[in-house]
Amino acid sequence: MDPSRKISNKEIIVSGLALFAIFFGAGNLILPPMMGLKAGASWPVALFGFLLSEIIFLFMGFQAAVYCEGDMKQFGRKYSRNFGVLLGIIIMLLIGPIIAVPRTAATTFEMSVLPFFPDFNPILFSLLFFGLTFFFSINGSSVVDFIGKYLTPALLIILVIILVIGIFSPLTSSDQVVENQLGAGFVEGYQTMDAITAVIIAATFLSHFREVGIQDKKSLSWTMTRVCGIACFLLALVYGGLAYLGAISSTFADPSMQRTELLTKIVEMTMGSFGKIALSLCTFLACLTTSVGLTHATSLFFRDFTKGKISYKLMVTVTTLVACAISLLGVDRIISLSAPLLFVVYPVMILLTILNLLDRGRISHWVYKFSISFTFIASVVDSIRAYGFKDLSLVKAFDHIPLAEYGFSWIFFSLLGVIVGYIFSKIKEKN
Repeated sequence: MDPSRKISNKEIIVSGLALFAIFFGAGNLILPPMMGLKAGASWPVALFGFLLSEIIFLFMGFQAAVYCEGDMKQFGRKYSRNFGVLLGIIIMLLIGPIIAVPRTAATTFEMSVLPFFPDFNPILFSLLFFGLTFFFSINGSSVVDFIGKYLTPALLIILVIILVIGIFSPLTSSDQVVENQLGAGFVEGYQTMDAITAVIIAATFLSHFREVGIQDKKSLSWTMTRVCGIACFLLALVYGGLAYLGAISSTFADPSMQRTELLTKIVEMTMGSFGKIALSLCTFLACLTTSVGLTHATSLFFRDFTKGKISYKLMVTVTTLVACAISLLGVDRIISLSAPLLFVVYPVMILLTILNLLDRGRISHWVYKFSISFTFIASVVDSIRAYGFKDLSLVKAFDHIPLAEYGFSWIFFSLLGVIVGYIFSKIKEKN
């Protein structure tokens, strides 16, 4: 194997399209329109917050993955020996069989099947959907090439048709200005779960590039930067279009609608029956590619974590079976189940990503310990506040913390933890 082997531009584009397809799934399709509808004239502000928590931290996660070589143990090593592994297990369970993968099937059923076949059996559909997921995922290393070469181009073509026709439709946007949309958009980005999975998904691509002959760390870093750049650019364009479609739908839609119902209504109003068919195909491709990609990544993670004691094929089987059962809960119930966990996991993962990017051996482990611990405590309180328990004494005690009213008290505590950790490390050095 030639360690100096350089990857071609074609391979970069194919991998970038594959990464886009893996990240662009159920949540990514149905979240921006509702965000745009709720924000009204303030939709660009909400979109910026969404892109910040989704695109920016996704890109940073890929860069951090190169630094820690896609190893979650190394990623969290400065907090404790097994912290990264524990965090990785929690994240993989969330994006694998518990939340993200079953949500892809539930979204496909509600948007691609029910509008045309209202009496279709959801159990039969889930079996068919995860049968396809199993078939494509079991091929392992060929997943990236298959998704990038075949499924993603079809997905992009359909998305472009929907967005272009919708954007140039005669509908007008709302002139209502809604406050605090930066924070609302940022928190809405949590539901995509992309930023917290970036390091782990990046490990799959690192493995793929090593298999095809890219061994030099500098070459790997540049390759990953270009691949992630393509995916992030495409994601940002699609999110912007979908958020705008939501913002111009206030004349026939309201925030009480379900997310899947809103997107279906938007496309039907702008494109008619053809739009419903196009959206059905788009949803199916987006969700299937994400289901395949996340199942592949989850199975690869647990195979490597157990050093082969749990085989890749066994983990694919378990993931598809568990996800098949959970998908029957429906989109809204799955989202409601995921929200409390994401309010806690997301800030910790964001902070750990930033610390790894800035570290390069210069940051004390005490900074990691204090900042992450403080962030975790604040995130738990923010999560409790977000779900209506504002009268609890613990929550009220946090009300005067900067940014607490927006659900971001964890930012203040992260900075406080960095300062305390730095001071503590200097005291230790003197002693």
